[in-house]
Amino acid sequence: MNEKNAFLDVLGYNPQAKILDVLITGRRLEYSATGIIRAAEIGRATFYKIFPHVLKQSLILSTKKIGNIQLYTINQKNPTVQQLIKLHCQIIKGIIEQHKFTEIETPEAEIVIA
Repeated sequence: MNEKNAFLDVLGYNPQAKILDVLITGRRLEYSATGIIRAAEIGRATFYKIFPHVLKQSLILSTKKIGNIQLYTINQKNPTVQQLIKLHCQIIKGIIEQHKFTEIETPEAEIVIA
């Protein structure tokens, strides 16, 4: 997450927001705890401190277990998550609109004869 993240610019670059950003961005995927930690670029201790609270709020669901690995996904039925997804989409749309209206400097127009 070294590059700018518009969603986190709004919510803040705190560990809980980073976890939610990862899961909202990949909302059709399932993640292991290690996968979330790596994608969110947070510490393992921080993750395990925050994660029970996020699970208790039903923002994240346990989906299935493969061997000893528990998988998780964002709870898209949760009203709070639904609003966060809408916010995420609005932020992305806003960025796209900004780029549409940003004039890109290009070299003088070349004449192409076909």
